[in-house]
Amino acid sequence: MNVTTEKGPGVNKAIASQHLKHFLAAFVLVSLAAGLWVWLLQTFESELVWLIFYPAVIAVALYAGLYAGLLATVLACLAVTFLWPLFVTHPFIENRFDLLDMAIFAVTCSFISYLVEAVHRL
Repeated sequence: MNVTTEKGPGVNKAIASQHLKHFLAAFVLVSLAAGLWVWLLQTFESELVWLIFYPAVIAVALYAGLYAGLLATVLACLAVTFLWPLFVTHPFIENRFDLLDMAIFAVTCSFISYLVEAVHRL
């Protein structure tokens, strides 16, 4: 079997462009989920905070793979931690159970991203 690989600066730029596109997709989908979350904030209050971010992380992992899915997970955690106080009067993380909720979300989304990547490799 004869396999040729191209090497050179053009290939590195193409790979960098592809990774940038994937990470941009992660940022855009998590931003859209955060916007939806803010819009629905009046309806659900703080009961279903993480539910809105699961589809965004899954979509990013399906489109871009493991690392973009992990980035989407981190961006979702940062959005909830730092954007929540801008829209409501009380912070989201008030006690250890809220941190546990975030940890469960992070572990679950990381595992989902890993599974999606494993399926892509099959």
